Amino acid sequence: MKFLLGSLPAIALVLTGCANDGTPATDESSSTDPTTSTSPSTTIDPATTATTESSSSAVADTSTGEVIDVQVDITTYPEQPMVVDVLVTLSEPGDVVLTHAGDPGVLVLPHGESTETEHRYRARGLAPDTLHTLHWEVTPTGDVGPLAGDTDFMAEAALPGFIGAFVLETTNVQPSPLYRLSDWNPWPADTFAGAMVVDSTGVTRWYMSAPTTLIGPPAVWVGIKLRDDGTIVYCENDTFWIRDEMGAVISEIPAADLTLPGGRNAGIGVLHHDVHELPNGNFMAISMSFQDVEYDDLGVTHVVGDTLVEFTPEGEVVWLWDSFDHLDPQRRRENFADPIVDPLTGMTAADWTHANGFVYDDENQTITLSMRHQDWIIQIDRATDEVIWRLGDGGDFELADGDRWFFHQHSPQWQPDGSLLLYDNGNGNPDIPAADQRSRAVRYVLDFDAMSAEVAWQDNEPDLQVAFAGDADVIEGGHILVTDSGIFTKESLRSRVRELEVGQDPETVWSMQTPLGRWIYRTTAHPRIVGLPAE
Repeated sequence: MKFLLGSLPAIALVLTGCANDGTPATDESSSTDPTTSTSPSTTIDPATTATTESSSSAVADTSTGEVIDVQVDITTYPEQPMVVDVLVTLSEPGDVVLTHAGDPGVLVLPHGESTETEHRYRARGLAPDTLHTLHWEVTPTGDVGPLAGDTDFMAEAALPGFIGAFVLETTNVQPSPLYRLSDWNPWPADTFAGAMVVDSTGVTRWYMSAPTTLIGPPAVWVGIKLRDDGTIVYCENDTFWIRDEMGAVISEIPAADLTLPGGRNAGIGVLHHDVHELPNGNFMAISMSFQDVEYDDLGVTHVVGDTLVEFTPEGEVVWLWDSFDHLDPQRRRENFADPIVDPLTGMTAADWTHANGFVYDDENQTITLSMRHQDWIIQIDRATDEVIWRLGDGGDFELADGDRWFFHQHSPQWQPDGSLLLYDNGNGNPDIPAADQRSRAVRYVLDFDAMSAEVAWQDNEPDLQVAFAGDADVIEGGHILVTDSGIFTKESLRSRVRELEVGQDPETVWSMQTPLGRWIYRTTAHPRIVGLPAE
């Protein structure tokens, strides 16, 4: 690979390869210190395969005849081709401004410690397998005048499953400028799973995937959250993960390794659907428990219910809530017979509750939990473990005339005015034939004195049927971001992400679809890209 410095005089091209042990020969040009995962199906270790290449030039200032040497070292990462590290070294002190020539969506920002002669940057959002040009401007602190030049480099090849840009459907209403963070999944199975960030123009600005041999829900990177330090947290393969933007594993805790105080195993084999970082520094995720239940018509049946588990960053369980202790397993709804395998015993159980998302309220010490196979959203008192109320068909609230309940719902989100936004899949409604069931984003106003619920707003997308998953979030600026996850076609399955104006007749102002055979569980919007800390 060569770096072309345009028409600058006295060009010297220097190629610096990797050392024999696989680490970059120019150590200071790499700012990562990744930790390798112990799971062979998801190992990413970009530092061991990073490549550093250098170019240098002696540039003369025409006004004084003095010469300053400018060297540009660029480190690329095969396991994260959308990010490069740049080291600009000057022969005398000076200031450097570094930009991407041609793509304003590429972020080039200071990264790591710099000095008056060594300036470090990280470029994010690069298109893989593409020739890029970085433009540098040098202003020495001495008498030499401003200097400028270009450095070309080739980005590494794209990771499996990467899509560089999505075709958008838009209106004359300006969409939110936020980044959209999504999981990224094959259907029904493939050799990878991962996550991505797409900007408001539909261009992918960050992408990570890892090899997998898993099929179905365990392969999905569920509950992805962008943390304050720029890393991501999620669950996959019944394992809790924290990774940085390069793919390096910061934390990896399999469910089976979670322990109770005193070092005893917690007996947890599953982590699924959602995970949150709590204000106290711990984490809370959804897990499962298994019991034998006797039914008049079925006899003794192995049944799976859901649990909530709070654990420390070291993997010690400090709180556990079990649905079998607080809900009636005799209440069976549609999809109860769906089989779930207990990974600890190998036994198959009936899917009684199927929790899929929750909200933790630290101020009120409550958890609001969505249970798909109960068609309920329940609220739990964190201090007493008791169920405070059950929202939905057959629950504790009376529904306003003319409105309808949600069924097989996802993604409850409390709003500042106290209303509850969620994604209503609509399937499982016993009063509507399956062919007539429709999905929507919907917001309910709850009156806790009268114990009544009323639809305050709903999506008006006609003929929409989303078989599973889905998400709805009010994003910065006031629009609503909706993920229609499991849209089946005659050929396969796909997902769609829509940005809606708020109103009684909401208009879609921005929309993107996945190709057939790819789907998204949830999408959230952020003012920053993965890798950048919160301000």
